[in-house]
Amino acid sequence: MQQRGRDEDGCEPRPDGARVVLIVEDDRLLATLLRLDLERNGYSVLPPVTSEAEALEAAVRYRPDCIVMDVRLGDADGVAAANAIRDVCNAPVVFLTGLPAAEVKQRVSSLERCLVLAKPVPWLVVRAAIDDLLAAVAERAATTVGDNEQSKG
Repeated sequence: MQQRGRDEDGCEPRPDGARVVLIVEDDRLLATLLRLDLERNGYSVLPPVTSEAEALEAAVRYRPDCIVMDVRLGDADGVAAANAIRDVCNAPVVFLTGLPAAEVKQRVSSLERCLVLAKPVPWLVVRAAIDDLLAAVAERAATTVGDNEQSKG
């Protein structure tokens, strides 16, 4: 069921056009630096979280537009966390990993709207990945609206 004011992916449009990003990263320094870079570049960033439980709680509470997720969260699995989050908010996910990217891409192949980036990764590449995923979501939403209007006519 779609909540009032949210699109079909459970993402709430912001009046100023800023999109909200949730960072799920157990390396606090990396999370802080990424947050600062995203904020400097016009993104609205939620306080970073470090665990699967915190990520799920933040996703339920804030319904972010995009999630940047570490594949390894201490003893937890970021891919499993993303799957759990998808049950409450279908936001696209940028996975960051120190593991071989091909291995992670195979693990996430069943997830729609996600990208895998190998650490270390320039912030510019992370921003481009977020923008690409958000553009794909917007394009899909526009196509869906257009298809619905054509079927009415």
